[in-house]
Order: sequence, then C-alpha cells, then structure tokens
Amino acid sequence: MHRVTFDPNICHSWSMHSAVNKSVITIKETESALAAARLMKETETGCLLVVDGDGKLTGILTGRDLVLNILAPNEKAEELRVKQVMTRQPMTARVDQVSLRELAKTLGRGRVRRLPVVDAANRPVGIITLEDMLVHSADVLHSCAAAVSPYLTVARLRSASIHRD
Repeated sequence: MHRVTFDPNICHSWSMHSAVNKSVITIKETESALAAARLMKETETGCLLVVDGDGKLTGILTGRDLVLNILAPNEKAEELRVKQVMTRQPMTARVDQVSLRELAKTLGRGRVRRLPVVDAANRPVGIITLEDMLVHSADVLHSCAAAVSPYLTVARLRSASIHRD
C-alpha cells in the first residue's frame, strides 16, 4: 500500500484542485486480491488505484470488481493477483489539462463514479469522484448564495416597495 498525497503546485486549475481528493490509496498489481480487499476494508475506501513497479497507473480496483470477478464466480481471493481482477486502462484525467466541467462530462460518458487523476508520466496524483464533484458544486453554490444574499435582500425589499405603491 502506498498513500499518494496530491501536490497543489502541479494543478493549474484552482477549481479542479479543490475538488480532487487530496490522497489516494494505491496497490501494486502483483498483490493478492485478498490483500486488496483487506486494504479496502482497513482504509474504508471503495477503490484502489493499481500501479506497476514504477508507480505508473495500470488499473483501478473497485468493490464491484471484487464481487464480479471473485465472489460471483466463487474464486479464491488469496490465489488471484490484483491485475487479474482490476479494471484495466481506466479512464483518467490529466491534472494539467482538465476543467471540472470536462470531468463531469467524462464521468457521465464513461458511466463511472471515480476518475484517477494522473500526472504527465501517468502516475496517480489524486482521484475525483462523483461525490467529490457534488460536494464541491454545493460548496460553490453556497458561496455564491452568501455573496449575493445581501444584494438579493435589498433587491427584494425594493421590489416589494415598488409593488406596494
């Protein structure tokens, strides 16, 4: 297991940086599927980013992958390697080339909930999830509402007094 900490200096989009998970859990593709499942339980995460010996992203392992590839066919998790059950070549986002709007489109097109964020060398630097984007969007809307709230109150009062005359 390796915890990757997101470096805000490599992200050119403030809004993307604020929505990307700051750390991800990685696992080597040669580890056992059982070790991966235990790591997911221990870290209370729904997915692991799978890396090769050089730390480059080779796949993503989700709880769904474990169910469909191990539990459903009744396989022995201790005998299977992560690379045998992971989703290969997952859709990714490059940290220096993506806006939140494009990320949302990518998540929708791919019908996925999680998108690894990689650097130019295809090393994971973060992950963005559908939930992250929803929370970020709610935060932005809340900030906008707070910024315009005084104006709206005055405008509503003016509008109300105009209609009364």
